[in-house]
Amino acid sequence: MDRFEAMRALLCVIDTGSFTKAADHLGMSRANVSALIQQLESHLRVRLLHRTTRRLSLTVEGQAYCLQARGVLHALEMAESSVNMAIGSERGRLRVDVPSPFATALLLPALADFQLKHPQIEIALGVSDRAVDLALAQVDCVVRSDACLSPDLVARILAVLPMGLYAAPAYLDRCGQPGDPQSLAKPPHWQVCFGFGADAVPWQLTRGREAVTVNVRSRLSVDDGNACLEAARAGLGIALMPCYMTADSVAAGTLVPVLVDWQPTPMQLYLAWSGQRPVNARLRAFIDWMMSCPGLGTAAGGNAALTGALR
Repeated sequence: MDRFEAMRALLCVIDTGSFTKAADHLGMSRANVSALIQQLESHLRVRLLHRTTRRLSLTVEGQAYCLQARGVLHALEMAESSVNMAIGSERGRLRVDVPSPFATALLLPALADFQLKHPQIEIALGVSDRAVDLALAQVDCVVRSDACLSPDLVARILAVLPMGLYAAPAYLDRCGQPGDPQSLAKPPHWQVCFGFGADAVPWQLTRGREAVTVNVRSRLSVDDGNACLEAARAGLGIALMPCYMTADSVAAGTLVPVLVDWQPTPMQLYLAWSGQRPVNARLRAFIDWMMSCPGLGTAAGGNAALTGALR
């Protein structure tokens, strides 16, 4: 049994409130997480968790153990980071998590340039749109919008993404093309809501000096950008999306821009990393490359919506 891994598993279960969520965070199966904690309890000869069908809670011994375990894992991370900083080694594994559309359309097509410049760095790329706890998930850095960033992160703005409203031709045939922003809030219109199980966020639209806020009903929420795109193409509602994601669909006629005179608030995209740990040489190399790589701005086929936006 790797006791450090078992500590991380236990803390992740407590922080997320379930074995399933902890498994998702740690990138392992639920059975492996459960086995690690059982092995840890056997090693310590005490029960650390109260398990019921409704909730999980720490025993008295578990509370004492977790308090010390957090300190141990933090000290381990600090020791490893200090070694990497001391030797200035641009080698080893770097864990990065980015939104799925950003990965497929922008990052992966440009990543060969990074590998050419830093051949000893291995990238472990996570692709998701959910908020990520860097410590729990053992992630070095993330690309996220400002809405998904926690205050303990250091963030640098990576892009300002123009946004637009889009719907499938079939949806517009069925529900009609809205004539003004207020029409969006009335039946029969629906939005595809981005965010798993989240309440629909009001849309802020501007036209010249005019500004309106519209609450659009939702009966479908998704937590993945590519799923949001597919839902819009399937006619499930109007979607608010970055323009670079929809360019091919608009050109193919599978999506139609809605209310083109009105501009949604642009999305600010950030590269972020923990402010609690030293930046090692691997992470510093990746940050510098991300902030300066010209290929990221044109990776989506020279998309004018992004060219020059990444900096």
